[in-house]
Amino acid sequence: MSEKKLSINTENILPIIKKWLYADREVFLRELVANAQDAISKRKIAYTSDVIDQISITIDKENKTLTLSDTGIGMDADEIERYIAQIAFSGAEEFAKNYQNGAESIIGHFGLGFYSSYMVAKSVEIYSLSFKEGAVGAYWRCDGGVDYTLETRQKETKGTQIILHLNDDSLEFLEESKIKDLLNTYCRFFPVKLEVNNEVFETKEPLWLKNPQNITKEEYIEFYKVLYPFDQDPLFWVHINIDYPYHVKGILYFPKMGKQYDFQKSHVRLFSNRVFVSDDCKDLLPDYLTVLKGCIDSPDIPLNVSRSYLQMDKNVRSLSTHISKKVTSLLNDQFTQDRKSFEKNFSDIETVIKLGILQDEKLFEKIEPFYLLKTVDDTFKTLDEAVSSDEKKNLYYTQDINQHKTLLELFNKKQIPVFLLNSALDSAVLNVVETKKGVTFSRIDGTLPDHLSENSETDISTISPYFGDLQIKLKSFDSKTLPGLYVIDESMRRFKEYMQLTRQEGLASMPTSQELVLNSKNPIVQRLLNTKDESEGQSLALWLKDFVCLSQNLLAPESLSGFIERSSALFETLSLRTDESVVL
Repeated sequence: MSEKKLSINTENILPIIKKWLYADREVFLRELVANAQDAISKRKIAYTSDVIDQISITIDKENKTLTLSDTGIGMDADEIERYIAQIAFSGAEEFAKNYQNGAESIIGHFGLGFYSSYMVAKSVEIYSLSFKEGAVGAYWRCDGGVDYTLETRQKETKGTQIILHLNDDSLEFLEESKIKDLLNTYCRFFPVKLEVNNEVFETKEPLWLKNPQNITKEEYIEFYKVLYPFDQDPLFWVHINIDYPYHVKGILYFPKMGKQYDFQKSHVRLFSNRVFVSDDCKDLLPDYLTVLKGCIDSPDIPLNVSRSYLQMDKNVRSLSTHISKKVTSLLNDQFTQDRKSFEKNFSDIETVIKLGILQDEKLFEKIEPFYLLKTVDDTFKTLDEAVSSDEKKNLYYTQDINQHKTLLELFNKKQIPVFLLNSALDSAVLNVVETKKGVTFSRIDGTLPDHLSENSETDISTISPYFGDLQIKLKSFDSKTLPGLYVIDESMRRFKEYMQLTRQEGLASMPTSQELVLNSKNPIVQRLLNTKDESEGQSLALWLKDFVCLSQNLLAPESLSGFIERSSALFETLSLRTDESVVL
């Protein structure tokens, strides 16, 4: 028997590990089970044996202990000294040098992974017997300080047994339901038989490891329900199988999401050799694909020492680009093979497409074929189809059909297509599309095409003073219903929308350049042009400004009651002065 000290540089290393290395103390079980699986993998590589691959967890409430036993390769006293006592030394690299065939699947974080047990245990014991011929059993114990006990001790079965003497604040881990919940989180797809108190814990075969040619549509949907039981069925999916620069397999699903979604959070789950590691894969996916769901499994994606987060390098970025190509290729195939279904699902995937255009302009050529524009009458056009309908490449859109209902009637009468673009991303996306395609997008209240109106010869100098600094024009609309239109500068309005989207409120509140175009066919405008009464002219001008604001949803809510009162007084006055009917 020997009394020794851990090979570390500071006596405070264990408190640091317990407090800072792992964000969640529950991962201790993941680390210990993953280490046991590593040990089993090593034994299968190094020795031919008919031993059952098994990890057993035993709960002893009376003694407040949690015991993990495995049928792995085991360790002798020298190996415990090297792999356990020398913290942060990984045995996998050395092991791989001796057994290179197949060793790439070993995770190999045994040292620090093992010490995560001290987040819940005040004392830990190890009993181990190596599969090496003539090996002698070894025993190790440490109470969480720098002192530990190491000695040879008889053990009948080969493998390793770890006994955790739990802290008083960690007794929740003596509940069988708690242990099973953790196994369900981290080890649901484990390749090794798991037991809890001699009862088999049921695991599932990971679908991502199967050949996609042998998987049915129903199996893909069923697996999605395993991962996300409360979600609607996914739209479609892409099966990932990459051999370089890393071994990566996975399934990425397009969920039904609409326009409301958390784009700041990754929804894809990262596994390492079937062990759940993290649900934060943002660095593995381009930003615009963080809306996808599913899983990615790799034994050799570089993780940090606690396996909780990706360590970025050029190969991971290369992998991110590869996944992006796979997804855009899938979308193009979906559009080409079944355009009707693609259009039906477009509201659920348009955000991905638009984010892709914004975040990587190099993707535009790949995305353009299936970037669709929806018209106000619920039909879809590709960019090329939309542009071909207008020789001048001028395209018109609205963000709110109800807001521009009267204007839309003018466009419909002339059979000019109007597109519905009501995503928060659209203003920014249009800037890219205009540059790439040489087209111009204008909101229908941002311009009035010549074929919808004619210039009026009527002199407006007599009514201009009634509108103060507001610039006005007089045109003859192809309808007398609409009294006028505020024409808003397109570029300035887009800039404001972008400022609002990025929450730069100061710039977002800047005034928007606009002018009021009055319709000479409208009875109220005609009344204004013909009145000789200055007071009436001022009242009519004020009413027109407010009414046009109201029709374009520009009137502030607090101004509505004043507008109603002024309207009532104005038309009461007009009714007393003339027998002419005033048409609103």
